[in-house]
Amino acid sequence: SMIAFGFYYFFLKIPAEIFNPFTIAWSVSFFTGIIFLPKLFENKNKLKNFKKNIVSVFFIGLLNVIGFIAFIKAISVSPVSLITPIKSASPVFAVLLAFIFLKEKLSKKELRKILKSDA
Repeated sequence: SMIAFGFYYFFLKIPAEIFNPFTIAWSVSFFTGIIFLPKLFENKNKLKNFKKNIVSVFFIGLLNVIGFIAFIKAISVSPVSLITPIKSASPVFAVLLAFIFLKEKLSKKELRKILKSDA
């Protein structure tokens, strides 16, 4: 999967320099939705949970699109070799935000390892 993501970032550079970031983000989101929409209807429990949490799903999708647009804009004006490592630091920020706002427990050793992983 890491090889696939590497090619994805590499090949995204070309359309990012040609097309508007909103067009690329819309296209990727639309086609991903078309591909995975049938999975939603396979299980009625999943569909009920989806309907119950539609606001959360919409908010998460909106944040995803905003982040993707920012990534496309960055990759269109900067080298892929600079932007990709910065984007790869996002799990570190997620863990730190969970630690701060969700009060998830991390030992000092785990926290040090997470902070070092971004270096």
